[in-house]
Amino acid sequence: MKLMELAKKWWLIGAAILGVALILLPRFLPGGEGKEKASLEPKSSDPSYYSTILEEKIKALILRIEGIEDAAVLLTMDGSSEFVYAQNTSVSADGRTGDYLIVQEDGGEKTVLINEIYPQIRGVAIVCTDGDNVQIQKKVTELISASLGISSGRITVAG
Repeated sequence: MKLMELAKKWWLIGAAILGVALILLPRFLPGGEGKEKASLEPKSSDPSYYSTILEEKIKALILRIEGIEDAAVLLTMDGSSEFVYAQNTSVSADGRTGDYLIVQEDGGEKTVLINEIYPQIRGVAIVCTDGDNVQIQKKVTELISASLGISSGRITVAG
């Protein structure tokens, strides 16, 4: 009976050590140090970053339509991304005042990003296989209009 209890204890200790090792393992792998921390800063302040990702997603959607084997997508945007940062606000008799919320990270100070407001889509141009076919144009236009929430007048499909 004691042998079984002893085996259970060693099994639990071994499982605990394995768990700690798995948690610490990424720190010892190349490039693993920064992956654990969530960044307070945006991934990219480049306005084309957002449009490039959307173009890839739109292309992937279009390629799922029967009859389309290849496609190219171009998005035009209004403006660029806007970042909203956390603020400490106070109200006094003189009015409302506010300062950006700053936290310590990696030995420095950073502001806390709460939201990124993406630019509005101005238009979409698509060139795809059989894009001159009216039925394909209609399918693609309806798909893009519904998925992006823009009017069909802002979408052009060509072959």
